[in-house]
Amino acid sequence: MKSDFIVAFDLDGVILNSKTAYVTAFRNFMTSCGHVRSEADVLSVIGPPAQDVLRSLFPAGEPDVERKVREGDAAVDLFALSSGGQGLVVAVPGAADVLREVRKLGCVTAVVTNSKRNFIDATFPRFGLSGLFDRVLPVGEGPKEVRLRLLLSEYGVSSERMFYVGDLKRDADVARAVGAVSVIVYNEYSWLYPNEDKVPGIGADYVVSSLSGILPLLEEAVH
Repeated sequence: MKSDFIVAFDLDGVILNSKTAYVTAFRNFMTSCGHVRSEADVLSVIGPPAQDVLRSLFPAGEPDVERKVREGDAAVDLFALSSGGQGLVVAVPGAADVLREVRKLGCVTAVVTNSKRNFIDATFPRFGLSGLFDRVLPVGEGPKEVRLRLLLSEYGVSSERMFYVGDLKRDADVARAVGAVSVIVYNEYSWLYPNEDKVPGIGADYVVSSLSGILPLLEEAVH
């Protein structure tokens, strides 16, 4: 698709409600290593690639931590792709409809996420999301900032004509770093929820309470 406006989305907490699946996976692995972690513990560090999350969950001085991090990464992957893990993942209500509306406005749609390609391939067909994104850029293809810059270069779009839609402060920070417009979705599916007091400190250009809340912003921006 040729367009002069890009809407890039984070995946987890924005398009997919995968919070319970990933929190369960991280907690299960940490418990197997003898470290009990609460849901709040996991949510306080979740968002970066899984190996970085695991490093944050282990205590300082943990013996052989890098081996355990690699094992944990594989264990989280395995759970997220299992029938039990997939059963805990649902699409955010109305996500596919919002994506169709964004595309009707003539925008390039992209996913820039720290989820892995195999997780995306397993979940998108289940929720009718296949074919609704022009580009899918999962973890392993460089930091998010690099991937957003790649999109700008590929489509020849200036940074102020890109929305990056996320649900965490680091998403707003990444958008700001490339000069894009940051839109934070804060609701029960967001990984920041229920920490509403932290929303003002995110410093996003816009905060919306539902994914569909991006549509009026976008309609104004593309014209």
